[in-house]
Amino acid sequence: MMSPGTYLQLRRTAAGLSVLATASALVELPAALRRATSREINRIAEHLHAAEADHAPLTLPQTRLLSGVIALQPHIYWSLLTTQAAGYTSLLHICTGCGCTDTMACADPEDFGSCAWSQNQPDLCTRCEAEQLDALLASVAARAPAPHFILQGQF
Repeated sequence: MMSPGTYLQLRRTAAGLSVLATASALVELPAALRRATSREINRIAEHLHAAEADHAPLTLPQTRLLSGVIALQPHIYWSLLTTQAAGYTSLLHICTGCGCTDTMACADPEDFGSCAWSQNQPDLCTRCEAEQLDALLASVAARAPAPHFILQGQF
């Protein structure tokens, strides 16, 4: 079962942001009343770290604010929180690679479409499955010995 913190981390990572960059973006939202100090940004980053580690959950207003910085669904986060607190297993279909869901698929600008669920690995979307395959092929290619060519008449 995916934890609420893992969901937050996957969505933040899918957005290409570090925890500190996310905290910095949060204080730049139009709702900010004043410019935040670096100490306040670090405090927010620590709170995000704790939420991603499932040590201190975010409140609903914090989750909604965070959804203004990264593409996440507050109701998915809260569903994961409540099912975890009740000791149940979540029935939500969430990609273990990026955190996309049935209602928030990955948009792929290169394919001009969105992802679907993998036929081979039901807990992954097709985009994450393709990325894993690309990474696997790259690691195999990196480990493969270089071909040796013998020129005619050399031996």
